[in-house]
Amino acid sequence: MTDSLTNTVSSLAFKQRYQVLDPFTLRFRERGLEQEYALNLADNIARQVRLALALAFALYVNFAFLDYLLVPENMWQLWGIRAVVCGLFALLFAVTFSPRFKQVHQRVIFCASLVAAGGIFAMLLITHNQYNHYYYAGINLCITWILFIVGLRFINSLVTLGLIMAVYNGIAFYKHLPGVDIITNNFFLLSNAIIGIFAGYTIEQHSRWQFYQSLVIKNNSTKLHSAMIAASLDAVITIDERGVVIEFN
Repeated sequence: MTDSLTNTVSSLAFKQRYQVLDPFTLRFRERGLEQEYALNLADNIARQVRLALALAFALYVNFAFLDYLLVPENMWQLWGIRAVVCGLFALLFAVTFSPRFKQVHQRVIFCASLVAAGGIFAMLLITHNQYNHYYYAGINLCITWILFIVGLRFINSLVTLGLIMAVYNGIAFYKHLPGVDIITNNFFLLSNAIIGIFAGYTIEQHSRWQFYQSLVIKNNSTKLHSAMIAASLDAVITIDERGVVIEFN
C-alpha cells in the first residue's frame, strides 16, 4: 500500500482521475503505484498475449491461399515470409512461459507487433503494385490487432503506429504508387489508427482507474478492520495518512 492512497470517498471521484494519472502517458504519478500496477498487469497478461499470438499465427497461415490466387508467380517467396513470421510468433509464444516474461512483457509484445507488420511490408515489396491494395488491407488488420488484442500499452502503441505509418509511406514512395492510392490508403490507415488510439486510451485508463479504486477500497477496509479490533480492546486509535496507529490505555 502506498502513501498516496487516502481513506476518503473523494479518492474514487472521477474528477480526481488526472490527479492520480498522467493524462498523456496514463502512468501513475506515484512511482510506487506504477510499479504495483505493472506487476499486476504482468500477472494477468500472459494468457492474453498467447491468445493474440495464436490468432496472428492462424491468420498468417490461413491468408496464404491469397498468395496462390493472386500472385502464383511469387507464391513461394510470400510463403517463405509467412514461414519466417510464424516461426517468430512461435518463438515469442514460448517466451511467454519464461519466468522473465513478467519483466519484459511489453518488449515482447512490441517485438510481436513489429514482426506482424514487418511480414506484411515484406510482401508489399515483393508483390506487383497491381495487387498491393490486397496486402495493404493486412496493415489495417495489423493495426487492429496491435490496439485491441495483443495488449500493448497505450503509449507504446503510439510509437508502434508511428513506425508502421512511416514504413508504409516509405514503401509506397519507393514503389512509386499512384498519388491517389497513397492519399486514400493513408486516410484509411489514419482513421483506423485514430479510432484505435482513442479506444486503447479509454481501455487502459479504465483499467488503471479500476486498479486504483481497488487499492483505495482495500486500504479503507484494512483501516476499518484495524479500528474495529482496536475498539474491541478498548484502545485509543490514531489514524494518519500512513495507516492505523494503535495506542493502548
